[in-house]
Amino acid sequence: HTHTHTQLLDCSRRRGVCSRSPFTILHCRYQRLACQARLRESSEQIAAMRRGLTAIIPTPLIRMWTAAELELAVCGTPDIPVDELRRTARYSIDREAPEVAFMFEALEGMSNEDRSLFLRFVTGRARLPASIKICSLNGSASSLPVSHTCFNQIDIPQYESAEQAEEKIHYAIANTRTMDTDYHPRGEQFDLDQ
Repeated sequence: HTHTHTQLLDCSRRRGVCSRSPFTILHCRYQRLACQARLRESSEQIAAMRRGLTAIIPTPLIRMWTAAELELAVCGTPDIPVDELRRTARYSIDREAPEVAFMFEALEGMSNEDRSLFLRFVTGRARLPASIKICSLNGSASSLPVSHTCFNQIDIPQYESAEQAEEKIHYAIANTRTMDTDYHPRGEQFDLDQ
């Protein structure tokens, strides 16, 4: 963390501030300058964010949104209702297949935090909106689900119960905290038991 120092007043001449009169002209000037400095200290970063955002979304469209709508579009919502996941999902498997029903039943029993981990596991994104694709995974019912974050896709085995689906999904989402464990920029190792 670096600290920036901004000189607010010319200190080449010593000026006294009377302790009995804290609201002298000098004190008021200092307060005004301190407020201006604080209000402008992030101007460069905000301008960079604005340039990046307007490179993707034209300024006239951004102006049509309220602050809350823009935040939702950029950040998503932290609340992850299972009905929303079910409604927006794409299927390359029969949507009535037992393993699909077991997966959604398992998600309904999870906390919102666990559903957020599930979404991160499948999409690389921890918030909605995100549309997932559900595919079948060949293999035994004791297999873990497989995700493809580039495609927002989860491949699910033919689970035999919601409990089994929850156990396997929970293990997968709790033990895959990073999208790419092959790339370690500083040589760090990932302990999957944490």
